[in-house]
Amino acid sequence: PNPAWMKSMKNLSHLSVVKKMMAGKTGVTEFYSPFVKQTMVAGFSTVPVIGWGIMVPQPKSEISHQVWHLMLSHLTWGFGGLAFAIVLAILIAKKITRPINKLANDSRRLIEEGLDGKLTLENQHGPVEIKQLESSIHRLVTGLQSSRDEVNKLNQSLVKKVEDATSQLMQANQKLQQSAQSDYLTEIPNRRYFESELNKMFSRRASDHQFLNVILIDVDKFKFINDEFGHAAGDQILTQIARILEKYMRKEDLLARYAGDEFVALMRCDNQIALTRAQDICKAIEVAKIKFKQQVIPVTVSIGLYHCHLQNSPSLKTVMHHVDLAMYEAKRKGRNQVVEFNESLNQVG
Repeated sequence: PNPAWMKSMKNLSHLSVVKKMMAGKTGVTEFYSPFVKQTMVAGFSTVPVIGWGIMVPQPKSEISHQVWHLMLSHLTWGFGGLAFAIVLAILIAKKITRPINKLANDSRRLIEEGLDGKLTLENQHGPVEIKQLESSIHRLVTGLQSSRDEVNKLNQSLVKKVEDATSQLMQANQKLQQSAQSDYLTEIPNRRYFESELNKMFSRRASDHQFLNVILIDVDKFKFINDEFGHAAGDQILTQIARILEKYMRKEDLLARYAGDEFVALMRCDNQIALTRAQDICKAIEVAKIKFKQQVIPVTVSIGLYHCHLQNSPSLKTVMHHVDLAMYEAKRKGRNQVVEFNESLNQVG
């Protein structure tokens, strides 16, 4: 249509793309155009029947520019999307992991503090799952604290019961010990306790200057009193005599009921003092107005007294034998008096 073009027309049959069209092929190929002096990219096809060919050439540099522009656009959007995804992931991770870490730290703190304290709930706007987890842990901690408090209460109650039971057992043991060591009627120590204490004293071997004085007190005509006034009167007399004897005992003395109508006392004092005290006891019982059912019953006692030094290593059997001889000598001499032991009594006995 343009004559000028006709003049510039050239034979392009040697080009590879033209050869492909002349062969009836269709496709896209790359070739060098001497006309424009650059590599071209052309899409080509043939028209059947008429033998025409259609080719749309375009410089490769233009296509490369468009391709790189498109790739750059895609890369920009890709990196932008990746950065956005990373930022979003960090925010989501913080929103999820932060309360979880806080729950873990609070739980660790509660464990280290022995479940003392509370689990703070501050995640009011977090995910529902985190709220549920937080609430579940809170209920678990509250339940553990309640169980611990209940166990502590039970332990305290158990300790209190054990302490009470121990105290009652100790009191019972003390009562049992007192019962084993005391006379049921007069409530003063009994013979077993007296002899045990005396044996302990002998085994310790006290110093030279310690004196030992034992008095044996026997109620005069006690069988007659029981026969005349009854055994209840005899019990009343023994009880009141025990009270009188207690008044004459010092802190370091030991008084006991030795047998049915006999009392024994250990006095740590000088021999002469022991004799005076024994005589005072004898006189006090004589003048005492011992009553039974509003009736005054005259009562006297016979007392045997034995002196010795602990340094002489006496034995319980020897001491009680000597004081018994002295008491019977008081009986033989007419009762209501005190007799000291001497070797002549031992020869008689």
